[in-house]
Amino acid sequence: VVSYCTNWQARLKFKHIPGPVPSFPLGNLKVIRKKQIYKAYTDWQAKYGDTFKVFFVRQPIIVTTDPNLVRQITVKDFNKFHDRVAPTLNRSLFTGARMEAAQSGMVIARGAFWGSLRAGVQPMFHSHHLATYAETINQAVDDVIVNLDQLAESGEEVDMFRQLGRMTMQVIGAAAFGVHFDTQSAGKGEEVPLVKAAKTVFDNSTPAFWSLAAMIAPEFLLPPIRLLARTFPGQNMTESREAFETLYDASDALIENSRKKYNSDSQKPAPWTWFKSNPNNPYKDTVPAENSVISMLMKANNKATGTPFNHMQIAAQTNTMILAGYETTANTLAYSVYLLGKNPEAQQQLLQEIDQSQGRPGYDSLHQFPYAAAVINEALRLYPPATVLSRVATEDVQASQPVPSSGFLAAVLGCQKTACKSVLPDQFTLLPFGTGMISQTYCRSN
Repeated sequence: VVSYCTNWQARLKFKHIPGPVPSFPLGNLKVIRKKQIYKAYTDWQAKYGDTFKVFFVRQPIIVTTDPNLVRQITVKDFNKFHDRVAPTLNRSLFTGARMEAAQSGMVIARGAFWGSLRAGVQPMFHSHHLATYAETINQAVDDVIVNLDQLAESGEEVDMFRQLGRMTMQVIGAAAFGVHFDTQSAGKGEEVPLVKAAKTVFDNSTPAFWSLAAMIAPEFLLPPIRLLARTFPGQNMTESREAFETLYDASDALIENSRKKYNSDSQKPAPWTWFKSNPNNPYKDTVPAENSVISMLMKANNKATGTPFNHMQIAAQTNTMILAGYETTANTLAYSVYLLGKNPEAQQQLLQEIDQSQGRPGYDSLHQFPYAAAVINEALRLYPPATVLSRVATEDVQASQPVPSSGFLAAVLGCQKTACKSVLPDQFTLLPFGTGMISQTYCRSN
């Protein structure tokens, strides 16, 4: 009660911004948990306009879909909005290495540390490197086609998201790490450990009871809450812990094998893992490629400390690559297939474009597929895989809505659906900003 009622300063600071009335003790989180965040935000956008506020317990959050304000946050005043935040990690149930690992991922890292991580992996996205990924992707596509042909002969229903998820995991392993993850050769019904772990992380992403308790409680109550969470974790926390242990165990093996192969003169790092290594880890003897993202980060320095990244920090980035690449790409491809299945005329136009192309697709031949790009953009517009991006204002910003600092969160919502009913991709123009598919959509007709 004390914690909830002592945020009167924040309530006054944001009183000029409309939004739903918060309720005790979760603020607006109860509605968000019931509806899911995208549906809740979309409903509030319709009621309160393009910019409104909500409360995560006692923390006010400004949500905006105003294209001009989005551009200001992500481009014009990006130097004041480069930091991110995750409420459940700021008041984490974990301690020690596990908490540090959770807070070191590139998606939520801050300041000079975040800048160092971005600079460290930037070469991976250079056009020269991107061109080398084409055959890796083509091979993964060949494999998924073989699997789909076999499934089609059986006449059974096929979970396309699952098939495409295995394919994207194979691409991530080869492109980012130079490792064959072998995710598409699993037998029928067999769960691939990395794919299963990634799926479990996203299935259990809604904050559990103890996470909400930590968000609500005053600081002095966090130690007993952490103790209770470890003693009575519940199914959600148990499954998430096991999934992250699988991911970190694989990452630890790949990093250590890379160190031995390419940096054997470097000092063996102090033990950092909080879990027991799996003796049957399929990657315990696997060595990443010399130009993998692991090698890139081993050669980079943490600008916040002036020292090289430690193994735990590198493992946090490999997990980010695996999780982000798997979920977002598999979702986008699955929804693209779904939309094409519902719109046979669009499917036929795409097939005609592909039939007219020359040779196997490659980086230099992407210009031959404008309609394929339009299909992907339309799937991203209708079913964006990342609907919310959060930013922290590090200082006061003047905008269409004055943005105070003091740790407030600016959640940029990817509300891209319009009143247009058609889903034909050539009827829309996307204006994406530098942060991804945060866009304003115009209809040329209808």
